[in-house]
Amino acid sequence: MQAYICTNNNSMAATLQCNEIYEVLDKHFPAINNFIETDYEIERSYLLHFGINTKDKLDAFVEKHRDQVMEIDSIMLEPDDEDEETVEEIAYGRDFGDMTQAVGDYCLANNCYYAYPDLLAVAMDTEFEDRFENYLQTNYYDKDIWPEFKVVNITP
Repeated sequence: MQAYICTNNNSMAATLQCNEIYEVLDKHFPAINNFIETDYEIERSYLLHFGINTKDKLDAFVEKHRDQVMEIDSIMLEPDDEDEETVEEIAYGRDFGDMTQAVGDYCLANNCYYAYPDLLAVAMDTEFEDRFENYLQTNYYDKDIWPEFKVVNITP
């Protein structure tokens, strides 16, 4: 099932489009991480800001970071002596509204933590470090702008 809603794809053909972001993520990441539907507008904005402005560039970028991103995803729910939170607190600690329990159950059962948009953010953070976090802080978090999403491919 496709998990994107693209609302603004009438830019120049050479510019990365929202549906292309989903296509690249779906190509490189496991289907179990495809549990969030979003419009990919915020992701498109930061990709363009950091010069990832075509599908080919995004494909190469995701390919470059795929293994490290998937390793990070796979260890998010492993117990760690240094963590103050339990694995369950981590799995159920994110707010998915009435789907929080179902998403936590799903992530624990499938040993996955991040959905496609989050995997992309991990890759961006890996590549651009503080510059990426500062961009998000300035352009979204400080303005209380958060991506809209819907949980998909998981039943409560």
